[in-house]
Amino acid sequence: MKRLSYVFAFLIVIFSLVFSTSFADEKVIEESFVLDGKNVKLPITKVKLDGVELKGDVPPVILNDRTLVPVRLISENLGAKVTWDSKEYKVHINKDNKEIVLKIDSYKADVDGKEYILPDKVPAKLVSDRTMVPVRFVSEQLGVNVDWDSVNRVVILENKKEEENYISLEDVEIKSDEIKLILSDKASYKDILLVNPDRLVIDLENTKMNTLKDKYEGLGALISGVRVSQFEENPLVARVVVDTKYSPKYDITQNDNEIIIKFDVADNFANFEFKKTDDKESFIIERDIKSEYKSFYLKNPNRLVVDLYYTTLEIENDDELIEEEINKDYINGYKAYYYKEEERTRLVLNLNSDISIDEYEKNVKFLEEENDIKILFNFFNIENENLKYEFKNNSSILTIIQDSDKEAEDIDYDDWSNKIKVKIKNRYVDLDDEEVKIDDEYVEKIEVDKSSKYTYIDIKLKNNVLFNILKRGEDKIIEIKLYKQGQINNGKRLVVIDPGHGGSDPGAISPIDKTKEKDLTLEISKKLNEKLKENGYDTVMTRDKDTYPALRERTDLANEVEGNIFVSIHINAVDNTAIHGIQTLYYPNDGEYANGRDNETFAKIIQEELLKSTNAVDRKKVKRPNLVVIKYTKMPAVLIECGFLTNNDELKLMKSPEYQDKLVEGIYNGIERYFEEKGE
Repeated sequence: MKRLSYVFAFLIVIFSLVFSTSFADEKVIEESFVLDGKNVKLPITKVKLDGVELKGDVPPVILNDRTLVPVRLISENLGAKVTWDSKEYKVHINKDNKEIVLKIDSYKADVDGKEYILPDKVPAKLVSDRTMVPVRFVSEQLGVNVDWDSVNRVVILENKKEEENYISLEDVEIKSDEIKLILSDKASYKDILLVNPDRLVIDLENTKMNTLKDKYEGLGALISGVRVSQFEENPLVARVVVDTKYSPKYDITQNDNEIIIKFDVADNFANFEFKKTDDKESFIIERDIKSEYKSFYLKNPNRLVVDLYYTTLEIENDDELIEEEINKDYINGYKAYYYKEEERTRLVLNLNSDISIDEYEKNVKFLEEENDIKILFNFFNIENENLKYEFKNNSSILTIIQDSDKEAEDIDYDDWSNKIKVKIKNRYVDLDDEEVKIDDEYVEKIEVDKSSKYTYIDIKLKNNVLFNILKRGEDKIIEIKLYKQGQINNGKRLVVIDPGHGGSDPGAISPIDKTKEKDLTLEISKKLNEKLKENGYDTVMTRDKDTYPALRERTDLANEVEGNIFVSIHINAVDNTAIHGIQTLYYPNDGEYANGRDNETFAKIIQEELLKSTNAVDRKKVKRPNLVVIKYTKMPAVLIECGFLTNNDELKLMKSPEYQDKLVEGIYNGIERYFEEKGE
């Protein structure tokens, strides 16, 4: 972020420090104390443990926004033993084989030999000859919940209650039409079937999650997967989410320590159709339900085999087969068999033996559209070795190989001609004039025109094709991804991840070690992307390399792919190096461009979950009406400031893989909770 952002953020922080405490209608009470050999006035407060006020001869005080309490008052009421080392000016607190050591005027603490930095670097102090220690740090280390009653200005301490007589969720067993939950005892439960995406949610009351994993792979034509989480801690609720490919009928039965969910799985019939348009041949597999499949080639004679799992044929007898001759350029005919015991249909395409299997493997592509599979026989030839066009599942990639890592002179889209137009200096690329007819799902043709100074590459698109520029020249590559909206958003939740800054825009630069914001945001975003994909989400990243998409390019991409939510990752910076913590920014719900988006709830949940996972200082959720990436997106959007590059301790944390994992865990948990609470 640029320096103006530093100043603005700094003013916001100062404003919040001055006014956020609010103190309701109650006057702040101050008393005189001796601190560092001087008579000073400090605000005083109260401390309650399990509802009972703790009183001593010296009251708790507030120093630099942190509450300090007499060490014996807090420790002995929590069952700990206190000893004082007068030589080293250290206080030792012991309980249940745990030792906490704090040194007067040191912001470092030692817990069982491990060094900790005290919150806001507020140390233990001698106040009027009493040893005062940070109440939150000591209490949490001794296993006590800590909260702050801002209205009555009281620190609330609560002993954690022992969990007794809870039920344990031990395992999940999956069949193609059944889920079995294995518990330690009989449990009460609630179930609800939700849509968009389709899933069955089962909440197990007074139950603790004790499974070996929190995600199970799906099986069959219905079950996409199963997710398990500890949804609530007080009271205990374990949540099981069965992700399904459509909304099924189901029955639940309970036998002692087992809950069995039986699904009414619909028949999944497959039908076949050959099509030829101009010079292009395709073979279409129509299915009622999307399910797994595998394909491979065989030689002598040439064949393409497709195994369709949990798929059947519309035949009278199971031993029948479907067979048809075609005799076209690439396909001679096909046969289809059904294996009842394996719930599998095998399709065998008989191929032209005059064309090698290597050529088929190179040019035949599979495309999934909703439930159907299209096998495309896209035979074309590109003479230029430095121009590549590859068909991926549900997208294609155009690659231009350069002699330099310089960015292209220009990459633009001409709406009138529906072309992507690339302009490169001749000295950076070696391409000859060429016109290649592609005529697939995305591209009609590619034209290369070499002039005296520049090489022009025009990509003529099919209708309703979207594109994303993946590389503009870095690594000596220009790379453009082509896709259609329906092929990205396939019923799963789609999260758009925006790593802040990039390329020529470094963002904030740490004055401590020159760490660039753009590098940290990309590292964290990649981890978040991986975490979401592992747990069944679809994702789109606005950048996955050190490039700089313009701000409106990011919002345009998010809107084009119709993401469900938008998460922008940033790192903060201010002049005051003592400031640290996490902040979540959002466009106001009542803003001109809100369009019914509940950004505030999304920001609130993300902020809460990040604080849980990191124990960072709470810099609150903040309205920001003028940030482009959260203003012009059409889905709920947040911009997360993961910490401060200008704070030495927080910078070290953010650069560590362990803390990055905590950040990702918090964001992921926030996304999960947001969808669950919104019932989406």
